[in-house]
Amino acid sequence: MKQKAKVKRPELVIESQEQAQTALADYSQAEAKLKKINATIDEKCQKIREQYSEDIQKHEATMSKNFEALQDYAQSNEKELFKDSRSVDLVHGSIGFRTGKHQLKTLKGFTWDAVINLMKAKAKTYLRIKTEVDKAKLIADRDDKKIAKLMPLIGVEVIQEESFYVETKAEELVES
Repeated sequence: MKQKAKVKRPELVIESQEQAQTALADYSQAEAKLKKINATIDEKCQKIREQYSEDIQKHEATMSKNFEALQDYAQSNEKELFKDSRSVDLVHGSIGFRTGKHQLKTLKGFTWDAVINLMKAKAKTYLRIKTEVDKAKLIADRDDKKIAKLMPLIGVEVIQEESFYVETKAEELVES
């Protein structure tokens, strides 16, 4: 025998329209206060960003300039600096080269479409063909009698779920 899953009852139980009105009023007021708090936070964060923007830009420029200089130094002296390892420890950190993951890149004059066409003739085993359900077409054709009979046979059904919402009216915040 199947047992029904227990439905968790809400902390606040509403039994009348008057209680629903009160609950929605509380909800609406809390939402308005929350929006006001978030607006205040955003405003303060923006002011802090503006306050530090010059320093941030200055430090970012310094980092960028020094990164480029260190990279140029490392590339210019690669044989001496990196003969034993891919990195060099310095007093304030380390510099080096990381080997990335293998990746394919087309040769000069080739596009990926051209590569695919050549592979169809010379290397089919390295081509993938992706098969997937055309869900939009099945939904669009759901009223067709043949498709309606086919759906249970192929293990699908068209559903349309409903979701609950609360939409408040934009009202002035009542201070309490």
